[in-house]
Amino acid sequence: MTNQRSNHKTIFVFVLVAVLSVSVFGVIALNARRKNPPQQPSQQRILELEGKEKHHRLSLGDLAELTKARGKNRAVLPGVPVLYPGAEDPEELDQILSRYTIIVGEMITERSYVGEHERISSWCRFRVVDMITQAPPHSFASRTIPTDLLPIAENEFIIPREGGSVTIDGVEIVQHELAVIEFQRSQKYLLLLSLDPATKIAELALGPQSVLPIKGDGTLDLRQQEHILQRALALHHRASIGQLKADLNK
Repeated sequence: MTNQRSNHKTIFVFVLVAVLSVSVFGVIALNARRKNPPQQPSQQRILELEGKEKHHRLSLGDLAELTKARGKNRAVLPGVPVLYPGAEDPEELDQILSRYTIIVGEMITERSYVGEHERISSWCRFRVVDMITQAPPHSFASRTIPTDLLPIAENEFIIPREGGSVTIDGVEIVQHELAVIEFQRSQKYLLLLSLDPATKIAELALGPQSVLPIKGDGTLDLRQQEHILQRALALHHRASIGQLKADLNK
């Protein structure tokens, strides 16, 4: 009986010491954080960064530092201008549709990277919902898919884009492409593409004219009736993606 009481006392003392140790270390760590808060850039450094900003010479790291100094965690860069070929009107667009691979696709994921010269770019992974028609790829700039995106599944393809969203030192830095709308996850699109079946890389053949948001059931969205591609479908294919597929595969 005496031995049991002694054992209980020993266990109690051990637990008490462990709890007190955790508490003491927690207080020490908290005090250390209070004594050593994240170092803020000096006023001179802020003025230096603002001078770079005025002359458009900020690196992405500089931008993150300046953004945090201003008490923010998100910065938006000016949009990226990209030039694309395009059709003059719906009639011309309809005449060249057969030159491109046309797909109803749904974006699955988008991942952004910082490349050479601190250029932000993105890769958008799509699932093929419906293959409308296929055509040989056109000649575009040679690209290599980042290894962390591989493999690309048989029913998938991937679209490279300028701009995107990256996080540097806890700051989200966003830059959009000016010409083409931002893709949304789970949104379906009718896409005109130059698709390389070997690499699964798909380029937007006609830029903004290549991307038509459609409804979840695969039909045209009346809100997009001014889009040149939707106008071409209305004029020549009974405003139907199904009719477009039938017409192009005669």
